[in-house]
Amino acid sequence: MSIARIVMSIPHMSHLYFVISTMTRICTFLFLMLAPSLLSAQEVLKVQHYGVDQGLPQSSVWDIIQDDYGFLWVSTADGLCRFDGYNFTTYRNNQDDSLSIGANSQHLMAIDKEGDLWMTHEQGFDRYHSIKGTFQNLFHYESRINVFN
Repeated sequence: MSIARIVMSIPHMSHLYFVISTMTRICTFLFLMLAPSLLSAQEVLKVQHYGVDQGLPQSSVWDIIQDDYGFLWVSTADGLCRFDGYNFTTYRNNQDDSLSIGANSQHLMAIDKEGDLWMTHEQGFDRYHSIKGTFQNLFHYESRINVFN
């Protein structure tokens, strides 16, 4: 015996069964009618392309990361860039400044729990102190091996 027949045999349950089945059909119908409009109401994303003409020092990008202040950091083959949403600030190695970045060609980046930026490069790795606004060369080596001779 089906569940519908059992429910229909109980007094006053036939009306309840009718109401529930009708409500189920109405909800299903409304869902099927509204689903396409709900799915098409997705937000349209606007993509802005940035390159050398917009302030990047070079078009080869190795890594991108966002810090706790909302800045985007972009590692390139010719400097580390900080993007504030409008302009790029490029950081390059200055051998006369011990607080400058260790190398121009940056690779991978990470942000620690204090909000400081860590980055790797061919000569080692650096740390950008977000509060001080300075770089610290934590490990730096110079290759003395000439593979071509």
